[in-house]
Amino acid sequence: MIGEEVNREFETKFSFVKVLDEKRKKQLREQLNHVKYSAGKIIMRAGYTCENTFFLLKGSIRVFKMSEKGRQITLYRMRTGEMCLMSIACIMSDSSFPAQAQVEEETEILALPGNTFRKFLNQVPEFQEFVFAKVFSRLQDVMLTVEKIAFSNMETRIASFLISNAERNQEMLELTHAEIAREIGSAREVVSRTLKTFAERKIISLSRGKVRITNRQALEKIASL
Repeated sequence: MIGEEVNREFETKFSFVKVLDEKRKKQLREQLNHVKYSAGKIIMRAGYTCENTFFLLKGSIRVFKMSEKGRQITLYRMRTGEMCLMSIACIMSDSSFPAQAQVEEETEILALPGNTFRKFLNQVPEFQEFVFAKVFSRLQDVMLTVEKIAFSNMETRIASFLISNAERNQEMLELTHAEIAREIGSAREVVSRTLKTFAERKIISLSRGKVRITNRQALEKIASL
């Protein structure tokens, strides 16, 4: 069960809660468990049983796949106001978690037992609508990742990643080559070669642990190919 302060935060960040009647709110509140995690914590691994799904109150969680050789690719990130797509799928299909989930910064979640989740999904239209909207949105993110891997060359994938992670008025990205490789599911050596090519073409400049975009227009053109 969660306290009043956490419950108010829950209602603020998850819109469906406000439209529930008091009986449903009480039932939900009694089943939720407030959990805090520090950065770096692996909270789910491939093969784990999904006993709960969860609502993200604060922070960031990266969900990724890892090959037998240790290469990684980011599937999606969960941030404030979101639910975990993978855990929902596992609960609904009685299957194990197919990826890994790692906390990226100080994070707070509200864990909801699988049985309660199923009950609310079947009986509460407002909750069902909220969950389906979140699932659809997350599936779009995953499909976009698959499309980039399947249909884009390495230059396009890296350019797209740099553009999507750079603010409009902030051209400096604090990312290592290994981190970029991890995000897009490639080898560090391949990423390094591509970044070096961009640097030679004066599209970016490189320094230790940093990438500066020097020609955004050219980078956006590559990203759109």
